Amino acid sequence: MTYIITRLDRIIFLMVLAIVSNIVFARSKGLIAAIVKDGTPPFYFMEINGGNYIMDLDSDFIWTYCDLMHTLYPSCPSHACSLAHSSPSRLCPLKKEYQSSCPCKVALVNPVVPKTCYQTDLTFEYNFYVNRTDGYGPTQQTSFKQIYAACIPFELMLTQYFIGTGQVIGLSNAPLSLPSQFASPPHQFAKKFAFVLPSVRAPEGVIFFGGGPYYVVPYAHRLEDARGFFTYTRLLRNPFSTNGYYIGVQAISIGSSELNQIPIRASSFSINNTTGLGGVRISTTVPYTTLRSNMFSAFRKTFLEAMKGVNPVRAVKPFNLCFNANDLILNPLVGFIGAPTVELRLANGKNWTYFSNTMQVVYRDNINDALACMAFIDGGKTMEEAMVIGAFQMEEIFVQFDLVKSRFGFTPNLLSLTTIP
Repeated sequence: MTYIITRLDRIIFLMVLAIVSNIVFARSKGLIAAIVKDGTPPFYFMEINGGNYIMDLDSDFIWTYCDLMHTLYPSCPSHACSLAHSSPSRLCPLKKEYQSSCPCKVALVNPVVPKTCYQTDLTFEYNFYVNRTDGYGPTQQTSFKQIYAACIPFELMLTQYFIGTGQVIGLSNAPLSLPSQFASPPHQFAKKFAFVLPSVRAPEGVIFFGGGPYYVVPYAHRLEDARGFFTYTRLLRNPFSTNGYYIGVQAISIGSSELNQIPIRASSFSINNTTGLGGVRISTTVPYTTLRSNMFSAFRKTFLEAMKGVNPVRAVKPFNLCFNANDLILNPLVGFIGAPTVELRLANGKNWTYFSNTMQVVYRDNINDALACMAFIDGGKTMEEAMVIGAFQMEEIFVQFDLVKSRFGFTPNLLSLTTIP
C-alpha cells in the first residue's frame, strides 16, 4: 500500500509540476534584455548571456570568445554550415578554400571598423542564458542549448572595442542571427524583435524578442502596450544585401513652424536592383543618420534656413553644422526649442517624424563651450546607400522589426507620450 501511495504522489507531483511549468511558459510571451550605451563614438550593448554584446542590425552571426579548445562544428556537409553559407556577404565573401572545408568557416564584417573582414570558425554555445518576460520585465532566466556563434578573430581581441565587451549580437535576417535562432525549433518564438535605445535623458534601453506584449510606453502615467502606438512600413529587400533592413522613403521635409520638402527626387532614395546601391538602410552601429553628399548639401541648406537667423559657429567633427547652445532654449522633454523637425515621408504614405533627435549637444573645448550640432552627417560622394538611418535618431523611440510580415514599426518619442492626459 505504501508503494502505491508513493507512486501516486509522484504522479500527482509530476502533473502539478507540468501544469505550473506550462503556466509559467504561457505567461512568458517572449525574451528580454537590457540595452546600455557606452564608448566614443557610442555603441549600444545588449546585456545578455552574462556579458555585453554590441547590437548590430547588419551582422549575420553572434560573435563569441573562443579559447584554443573551443568546440568546432566539424560535420561536412552540415545543416548549420549550409545555413551559415546560404547568404554570402558581397563585402566579405568567404575564401574559396573555406567554402567546403572542415571545420566550418564563416566570414565576419567588423561593426567597429566598417568594411574590414575576417574568416573564422563556426562554433556553438552549450548554454546561452536569456531572461523570459511577460511583457513588463524579466520573469525567469532560461538557457538555450546549442546556439550557433562565430569565434571572434584573434587579431581583434586586443583592440579597443573588443577588450571585455567585444562580443556582437547579429540581429539581421540571416538564418543564424539571434532572432532567427530564437524563432527556430525547438524555441519557436515569433520571428520579431523590438527595442528602444537608451539616451542621455532615458539611460535605460530594452530589447524584446517575440511578438509582445511590450509594456514600455509611459502613456497617461501608466504603462501601455507599445503595439498600439506602432506606425508600420514595409521592409524592402536589397538583392546584394539580403539580410540588411531597408525601408522606402519618398521625401524629406524640414522646418520649425512649417515643413519644407528638400529638393531631392523620390528616385534618389531607391535601391538599384542591378548594383545594390542606393536605398535607405537602418543601422545601430552608425551613430548618426548619414546621407550621400549630393543629398546632404540640400539637407544642410534647408536645415540652416529653418533655424531662422540663428548663426552657425565653427563645427566639430563629425558634424558639419553647429550652433552656440546658449542661443537656443533646451526643453528637457522635447529638446531644443526652435530646432527644426525632420520628417521622412515613407513609401506607403506614412510619416516618420523626428522632434528631439535632430540636434546633438557637444562640447568644443570645455564644459562651458556647449554646441548644438545638426545630428546628420555627410557620408561622401561614393556612399553606397542614399541614406543610413543612424542610432541617435532611434533613441527614445520604440521600434519593431517584424520579420514574419516583413515590416518595420515605430512609435512617437516615448518621452513625449508622458504629456498625453
